[in-house]
Amino acid sequence: MDLSNILYYIKTGVNDARNNSAMSISAVIIVIAGLCVFGIYSLVSVNISYIGEQLCNQYSITAYMEKGTPEDRAEEIREEIQAIDGVKSTEYVSEAQALEECREMFGNDSDFLDGLDEDNPLRSSIIITINSLSESSEVAKEAERVTDVAWVKDDSALANRLEDSTVAVRGGMLVLMTVFFAISLFIIANTIRITILAKQNDIHTMRYLGATNRFIIIPFVAEGIIIGIIGAFIAYITTIILYGYISSGFSGLMGDAVRIYRVGEVAIMLGAEYLLSGIMIGGLSSAFPLVKYMKV
Repeated sequence: MDLSNILYYIKTGVNDARNNSAMSISAVIIVIAGLCVFGIYSLVSVNISYIGEQLCNQYSITAYMEKGTPEDRAEEIREEIQAIDGVKSTEYVSEAQALEECREMFGNDSDFLDGLDEDNPLRSSIIITINSLSESSEVAKEAERVTDVAWVKDDSALANRLEDSTVAVRGGMLVLMTVFFAISLFIIANTIRITILAKQNDIHTMRYLGATNRFIIIPFVAEGIIIGIIGAFIAYITTIILYGYISSGFSGLMGDAVRIYRVGEVAIMLGAEYLLSGIMIGGLSSAFPLVKYMKV
């Protein structure tokens, strides 16, 4: 296929889309809506995974030891907990360290802690970092079985609720994305069908004169792909602008606690997804009506 043929196919596709401008605009709008939902789904998914990874790195289970546990026994406890499946790392915190951390936490209001050095009410503990939030409950149960561990602080219920919520969000957005994709295919297919009906006599004439299927079909496919690419481009710009505002607001709200991907970190990935999706939607939706109407 030489350059002149490629230019012919593109030009014909553009002219056909212009001639059916009302349907083409409707198709572009639906593609924009569908791809925006797809983009949001994709961004939410990658950011949920990213936030989950950060929370997992920050999340810890605290195993408090019996009061007065000797440091050599505390080291043995730490090693036993470290050997539990799902444990990433452990850190021993002595009673004195715990008291000092309390002083740092209360800052200038820590005067009420004075005098507790000799009679420290705080327990020594093991800070447990886990490989995955889903393993927190099981790790906590195993740690609590270790001798001389008094009790274990574990917020796994909160982690489970977070995981359930993210699954629900992903599922809902996946349904919306599927619906918009189906509508996009339907509207673009109707746009191509109208073009085929308007040119059906010309198509039959070209077939009888010996024109190849490729020569007849490709302009219609080009029209669908052009509509898909235009919709993908507008959807991409819209999504990137909105995501820029959202990511800035999220960063201001959460500070350094957790972060989501910056615009520059997702721009290329999102652009490639939109371009491929636009081409796929346009190409597939063009194929449906062509199968029927290319029969002479």
